Amino acid sequence: LDPHSECVGTRLDAKCLAPDDEGWEVVAVFRGEEMIQPHDELVLEAEDQILILSNKKMLAKIRKKIERPEKNR
Repeated sequence: LDPHSECVGTRLDAKCLAPDDEGWEVVAVFRGEEMIQPHDELVLEAEDQILILSNKKMLAKIRKKIERPEKNR
């Protein structure tokens, strides 16, 4: 997760990554050497590595949220 992402500091249940529940799922979050099982109250941190299962359309939307904002222009 890019440190400049709007999703840093948000909980998974806030649906910052994608507001639509269909077509994607967070499978795991890697924080440093630790693997964290995703749950609604998990707060996303800068540099988290997020393993997501998704269809292509939803993945494009999610990438816009997790990458550096300037890359999305």
